[in-house]
Amino acid sequence: VEAEVLRRVQERWEEVDCVLVSDYGKGVVTRGLMDFLRGEAQRDGKPLVVDPKEGRFHLYKGVTVLTPNTREAEAAAGQRIEDLEALRGVGRKLLGRFQCEAVLITRGEEGMALFRRRRPMVLIPTVAKEVYDVTGAGDTVAAVLALCLAAGEDTLRASAIANCAAGVVVGKVGTAVVTPEELREAVAEHQREGFSIPPSEGGRKPRRR
Repeated sequence: VEAEVLRRVQERWEEVDCVLVSDYGKGVVTRGLMDFLRGEAQRDGKPLVVDPKEGRFHLYKGVTVLTPNTREAEAAAGQRIEDLEALRGVGRKLLGRFQCEAVLITRGEEGMALFRRRRPMVLIPTVAKEVYDVTGAGDTVAAVLALCLAAGEDTLRASAIANCAAGVVVGKVGTAVVTPEELREAVAEHQREGFSIPPSEGGRKPRRR
């Protein structure tokens, strides 16, 4: 099964600008698969984003961005997040331990916290008006973050846009998606309320086809 997954990834590799691994701990995401993705992504300069699973962080060393929720971050760091100082410590520990370019901790109604090498922690406030169902919110963050990185955005701007997307999804009932139109409106509304989307810091340039 692993060989077949690797074969299909290799067939499509040249078509993609970013790789997103959503690990549900069901056995598909193996060490062999992660080693291949990490090596190819680093060679070709493609972002590798991982939405992690608790207890499997040993597979993710050297990826571009990790997007754990609070519980997963606490488990990986072996430390509770009880205040901002503890949050800062956990984020820095994960950055160092797994040698990522960035760690984005999703914190539910408290928003998100972004950690990058040699940069201060950035707190991104939640933008949800009403929360009906949090199903899929973490998946939305990882997906939109990866999409923005593929389009050439830097990690900070990509995280802020992903945060807006999650704010739309939790306002819907059941497993939901955000449309491009909804995302554009969410970003515009966020800015009207005084929460600016940070200017680009110069992300990777997407390939021209």
